[in-house]
Amino acid sequence: MRSTRDCSTQISGEHYISAAILAEFSELRTSGLPFFGDGETRVGRNALRSNILCTRHNSALSPLDQEGHRALVAIRDGLNHVWRRSLSRKTLHSIISGEALELWAIKTLMGLLKADVARTDGRSTADAFTVDDALVADVLTAGRLPPGCGLYVGQDSDLLHDTIGFAPITHQAGGRVSGLRVSFLGIVLDFLFDPQVAQALALRDDPHFQPSIIDLDGGVRRARIILTRGQNGREPNVLTLRLRRATVSEADAEGLAQRFARREFEQVRPAGTSGRQR
Repeated sequence: MRSTRDCSTQISGEHYISAAILAEFSELRTSGLPFFGDGETRVGRNALRSNILCTRHNSALSPLDQEGHRALVAIRDGLNHVWRRSLSRKTLHSIISGEALELWAIKTLMGLLKADVARTDGRSTADAFTVDDALVADVLTAGRLPPGCGLYVGQDSDLLHDTIGFAPITHQAGGRVSGLRVSFLGIVLDFLFDPQVAQALALRDDPHFQPSIIDLDGGVRRARIILTRGQNGREPNVLTLRLRRATVSEADAEGLAQRFARREFEQVRPAGTSGRQR
């Protein structure tokens, strides 16, 4: 945020993955972080901190972390609802701000880059690729993304991936960082903020781009996540993700259902490699 020329003199130590998200995990095991070496490492939340923003901008942008947390909770509770044993066909509703969620993703991406924990093909993403700092500052200051940029929800997938993950999206030919991929328990969310890439992909008319509603369909019942946003010139669109259970034993499936019910999440993947619950 230096390009704003409005920074305070003191730098704040902060979590590059939102503290509210990390707090959902009773135990953290990470992989893919360069300073922890290969394999999985058990860490405390304070190990995932770095000096990223000045105190003024950290205070101003900290409310965005709550929107990332709301998205995780909406997905977690939605999965718990659609998979629970019940004859009920009632739909569970959650509401989050689509615009604030997109801004949270950009803040998270910049945190991963500034802390130098993101890797692309084994190299430091921050060293190997450029990022338009002025564009990022303009987006976070104005509170809106360039036309055609924003959230793209991944295709239907098996949803029993009990991790969260973060990985930069890069434009190899242009040598630029173009966005952030976030995986919340198997739901893949791509956040694009590079206008050139967005224009080339022409996502505006794709139903997976900036959905107004995401329906998690478990067959028997649904969980509906409503994403609010201002006028963007598009008709409201509903995206349905038909969830499929991964093939597991009956005992493992029952154990996983119990962990979901207790809201036990024990592993986080901050830098783009996968992990499992205990």
